[in-house]
Amino acid sequence: MAAEHGTPTSPLRGAPQGTQHAAPPAGEDDPDHCLRERAYFLWEREGRPEGRALEFWEQAYREEARAA
Repeated sequence: MAAEHGTPTSPLRGAPQGTQHAAPPAGEDDPDHCLRERAYFLWEREGRPEGRALEFWEQAYREEARAA
């Protein structure tokens, strides 16, 4: 889990807080796999900026909600 690797989590399940980078994609057995993967690739596309992880998690969450 993210907290085990020193990445605190926020109320947005699995989302890193503060200056931590986005989490790498998890296995498909993870219920948040799609959200985690979308946030990770958004973060990568922007050049892996430090301190903006929550922004990418929120964007991924909004995109997932629109797609549902």
